[in-house]
Amino acid sequence: MSHSSTQTSSHQPSNLPSLPAELLQEISTYLPPSSTAAFALTTRFIHYAIGSTSWHGLKSRNLSDYLLLLELVARDNPDLRICRSCVSIHGLNRGLAGAEAIAGKLEVIGKGGSAEVMRPVVKVLEPSVEHGGDRDAVYALRHAHVVLALSRAARKLGERSAHNVGICAETLALSAKTTVTLPVQGSSGPHGPPTATIFCHIKPRIVRNKFIFHITYRIVLSTQVTHGTPMWATLRAALRCMDIRCCEHCSSRMTEAEIICKLSQLKFFRHAGKCEGARRGPEYRCDEHVHECGCEVDFEVRSVGSNGVDVRVWSVLVPGGEEGENREHVDPEVFGRGKLRRENGKISSIST
Repeated sequence: MSHSSTQTSSHQPSNLPSLPAELLQEISTYLPPSSTAAFALTTRFIHYAIGSTSWHGLKSRNLSDYLLLLELVARDNPDLRICRSCVSIHGLNRGLAGAEAIAGKLEVIGKGGSAEVMRPVVKVLEPSVEHGGDRDAVYALRHAHVVLALSRAARKLGERSAHNVGICAETLALSAKTTVTLPVQGSSGPHGPPTATIFCHIKPRIVRNKFIFHITYRIVLSTQVTHGTPMWATLRAALRCMDIRCCEHCSSRMTEAEIICKLSQLKFFRHAGKCEGARRGPEYRCDEHVHECGCEVDFEVRSVGSNGVDVRVWSVLVPGGEEGENREHVDPEVFGRGKLRRENGKISSIST
């Protein structure tokens, strides 16, 4: 009678540095240059054993394989991002940090010495149920970032001194997530008071020499979004924890009114009321949200499942200018209502 063991064997990964140098060299001959380079960068010993001859000058010889190498290097580190326009790896938000580094880059392009360029043009505040007092900014974009990103986009490639001009707009991206408990009276369920999980995704882009600031908020409620007073109370409580506005001349209450109106159009059209914007469809601005500042912005609301909403804001930023002149004024031949979002292109969806 044979005896079968109930123990399961676990695979033990090999200790690569303990292998003979000759075996490591043999392994490398079966790998493409990008994988050989990633293999060599594992430890100092493996790099010494394999050398760098096979992948020396890979960027100039085979750009696609070089980009694959960057992916291999960055894939296990969530703080790194591949930038195909720069053919490089960026750390998260490096462009937002280091005032001295920013000042040095401004000097290179002749924009240094101005206090105005260091003033924030966009601030994203952390969600809070406390409606009084100051809130910390989770993201601050300065005029300097806009100046430097536009300088990078306008650089003349091929000039040795131009490759590191400015900063890449990819470094100005941000993804954040937080959950808040909503102060809604009489809405506690079996799992306690309602909550809202708020995702924030920022991805600026340079399009036709214009800096487009694109921010998406996703609000996922712990209760389903159904027509009725409790739903509106919960959603309004979530919106009032935030500071969503399409430009600095707009108020968060104005955007709140449009979000409620648009969500009513999308989910319960017959309840949309007398709003002219509701009768013209989602491409048009709600009559609850009108201001005459002339800022070039776009605004979109989408229903997400049975308990969520996406709010997307696009705005064209211009560097410098006095207080209140941070956005480009509307040029209907360049960007119009509904066109700005299409010019900016699609962004990757937010994972919930």
